[in-house]
Order: sequence, then structure tokens, then C-alpha cells
Amino acid sequence: MEIGYVLSDPTDDVILGHYVPLHKAATKGDWATANEFIKREPDIAIRAGITEESETMLIVAVKSKRRNNFVKKLVKHMLPEDLALGDTRKRTALHRAAGAGNIEAAKLLVEKNPYLPNAQNYDKQIPLFYAAARGDREMCLYLLRVTTINDDDETKGTTSHLSQFLSRSLTSANHLLQYSQNPKLMEDGKGKGIDDLWWNPTPFDGESGFKILRQLINSGLNDIALALLQDKPKLAFFIPEKENHRLDQNFLMAIAQKPSSFRSGASFNFFQNKIYSC
Repeated sequence: MEIGYVLSDPTDDVILGHYVPLHKAATKGDWATANEFIKREPDIAIRAGITEESETMLIVAVKSKRRNNFVKKLVKHMLPEDLALGDTRKRTALHRAAGAGNIEAAKLLVEKNPYLPNAQNYDKQIPLFYAAARGDREMCLYLLRVTTINDDDETKGTTSHLSQFLSRSLTSANHLLQYSQNPKLMEDGKGKGIDDLWWNPTPFDGESGFKILRQLINSGLNDIALALLQDKPKLAFFIPEKENHRLDQNFLMAIAQKPSSFRSGASFNFFQNKIYSC
């Protein structure tokens, strides 16, 4: 059962008013003020929804890189399951950090709770979706490394193109990532604050995988998309159930509708044309 506050009754304004100083502190990165609030309400202030969208102090703070010192201190005061608290759309702090391109905060969160990359929101989107939508290559590579992949029987035992791609990419880019692709279960073996309904053990299959693939293509991260597609070939022809009347929603049409994916639709200079023709 998730601990939090959903503001939906006449006392909403009173509650929000009470947390205005805390919200301002999180926005400004003012740890001294936030810490005083935490000392007065040690079990509540950290978990409370302090905005109309029921965002926690952590969710507010991770949306800006300049507040990472604040985030670091706050995370030290939190339990792993506290980091899994979501807003009214079930977006966790990792969703918001991924959407903001705040990779330092993302690493802090995952180090404390390695289950967060598989947490999905109301739209069944994991944090990687947000990074892909933003076109953030570094964040995508990082989240791919730390997102748990439970392959189905059909793909077990096959070569993981995605793993090979990540290994090459991380080596060439000299990324210092310390997390394995399949983090071990924590001591209690549970999802650390993530209910089964919001936990996606197979995020690269079905609709979730399709959405990630489509965002990778839309953002021009075609090499990552190709590696994912090689591991999950069914995604090439997958169409979400609610969109099955639209044949333009599958992977191949997503590529076709992006002219820059082809030489004829791209504006290359002389040297780029030479490279493309190799």
C-alpha cells in the first residue's frame, strides 16, 4: 500500500498552505528550511504530496539539476520505498528526473532503490520512455542498463543484441556506470514500495516496448531502436489494441513517416553524404 497524500477534499487548500514553505524550499534547493520541516514532521514531510498534483518534495526537487545537492541530502533521509511514491499520474521521481535529463539525480535514486526503472505510470510508461521522448541519449543508455529485463521463453538463450550494443556504446563513450542490467532482488524480495499493478517486469514487450521503440525513432535514436528491435522483433509489427484500426501506428510506418531517416529526406553536407554512402 503506497503511503502518500492525495489532495481531493475541502481541506486541500489547508494542506497545500501548510506545505508552501516546503515547496518553496524544494524549488530553491534550500536544504536548511526543508530539514527543519523534516525534523518537525519526520514521517510525514518526506512523503507528503505538496502540490496540486500530489508531488512529493523529492519529485519537485529532481526536476532541476541545480538542486542535486538538495536531492542528495534528501535521499539520505528516505527509505527505498519512499522513492517510489508517485504523483496523481503515478509518475515517480525517476520518471521526472528522466524527463528533465537529470542523470545525476537518476543515479542517486536507482542506487537507493534499483526497482524504480521498472515502475510504470498510469499510461504504462516507465522512466525510459521519458528519456526516449526527450531524445536524451545518455539517459537512455543509463536507464537501459538498470532496467530489469525478464525475457519470455521465446527469447531466452538468444544473443542479446541490446546488451552487446550497450557494452560497445558505454565503452566507446567511457561512461562509468556501475549497475548491472538485471539488479538483484533486495533483502525482502519485494518491489520496494511499488505495487504489482505499477510494476512492469517485461518493459520491452508489448505496448510498453512499442511505445519506447516509437519514441526512440521519433527522437532519432535509431541505433538504440535497432538494438532493441533485434532483441524484440515482434515490436516491428505490434499495434496497440486501442489503435489497431490505424495501420500507421506500427514501427515500420513510424520510420517511413520520418523523412530524416532516409538519405533523400536528410540535409547532408558533402562529408556526411560520403559517410552515408560507405
